[in-house]
Amino acid sequence: DEDRAIAEIIEAFKIVRSQYEKVGLVLVGSIYSKRLEEIIKNAGDRVIYKPRVPYQEALKITKGGDVGLLVIKKGRSKEFSSPVKMFEYMAFGLPIIASDFDYWKRFFKNYPNPVFYVKPDDTDDITSAMKKALNLRKGKQWWTYSWKSCGKELLELYRNIIRR
Repeated sequence: DEDRAIAEIIEAFKIVRSQYEKVGLVLVGSIYSKRLEEIIKNAGDRVIYKPRVPYQEALKITKGGDVGLLVIKKGRSKEFSSPVKMFEYMAFGLPIIASDFDYWKRFFKNYPNPVFYVKPDDTDDITSAMKKALNLRKGKQWWTYSWKSCGKELLELYRNIIRR
């Protein structure tokens, strides 16, 4: 929807695409806006749109990416959420471009994946983050969010919740 900053992401991507020959953008999920459908349709051949796909296929697409995008505009308490998509990106060791929500900055500050926080309405900010993330990603594998790396902390969290 409009709150996913798709129009801004595509504009930023067009700028990045002019400087990075092989870069592509994959968008997955339902679109409920005629305006966004038109923007995606006219975005060019390096933008691939996949409507609703089974969850396992969405994970394969995510795993095959170089950078995770989670740019959402403020509203309806989104800036206080803990989106599953962020954890999926971390699980696959991807650098992340995310909205500059204060809650997210505090919550994800100790995770080693590089996170580039952007203003969701600022195409230039998103463009800059895309370039930085792509440059970082070349040939590097970031920390992976896995049971082995965080199991002890997660078990401790569960114990604390049960005790309450």
